[in-house]
Amino acid sequence: MAESYPPARTRPSGLYSGTRIQEVPAPPACYPGGNLRPFGEIEERIVSLPEIKPGERGFLHPDDMRLDLENPRLAGYGGGNRTEIDGIQQLLVSADLRELIETIAANGFVNFEPLIVHRRADHYLVFEGNRRLAAVKLLRQPEVARELSVALPPMAPGAAESLERIEVQAVASRDEARQFIGFKHINGPHKWDSFAKGKFAADWYRQEKDRGVTLRDVARKLGDRHDTIHRLVQGIYVLEQAQEEGLFDPGSGSGTSRHRRPTRRSSFPIACRCKT
Repeated sequence: MAESYPPARTRPSGLYSGTRIQEVPAPPACYPGGNLRPFGEIEERIVSLPEIKPGERGFLHPDDMRLDLENPRLAGYGGGNRTEIDGIQQLLVSADLRELIETIAANGFVNFEPLIVHRRADHYLVFEGNRRLAAVKLLRQPEVARELSVALPPMAPGAAESLERIEVQAVASRDEARQFIGFKHINGPHKWDSFAKGKFAADWYRQEKDRGVTLRDVARKLGDRHDTIHRLVQGIYVLEQAQEEGLFDPGSGSGTSRHRRPTRRSSFPIACRCKT
């Protein structure tokens, strides 16, 4: 007797989108390396990804979007998060992700503000809204939530359906999204912690300094005080130099050597590196 399978779906319930699949029940929840994947062995054939031009708004299925692992809040202290699961684990620790999951489960996903996305070859990368997307992904993938020790609350009537269409606004580049994201999370209503703020400002300065941009320019665009931004960036440079010299292990959260001390030169890593 021939084996029967569930009907083909237009999207897998995971990270890798743009495929039409035939799913066979099987337990693995992740591809090697921790990228979220549909559950079960699959057959794939390419289907079209929705087209949303820069500057336009539209709606995407969550499987058509991926988390931005360069986002300071997902990257972690060592910048070593290379999979969506790494990024989600970071959000569980630092961004009250469980609280957001409970809110969405109780009320459904409310499209009060679009996610900021950028089109890639086979997906949209989320520059702004990673916390919301991570919550949606876990609610749609209970097997992954269990692996991460996240207890999912029961879904209210209609809540599951609200996860299928997420409002987004497309941008042409990361630079285009940067000013809005920085203002919102550094001096706006949804503030990041000090590390994420400093990392964002430091990365912005490093990428723009050859064009004559100073830390004062970055601070002005972020809507924050120049001395605050300078202090945050200074802290990031100190951490990075300590890591390079083996004085700080981002994996353990402490120095790797209790007896080494920075030299006089490495005690002042900022003074001649930043145009203020």
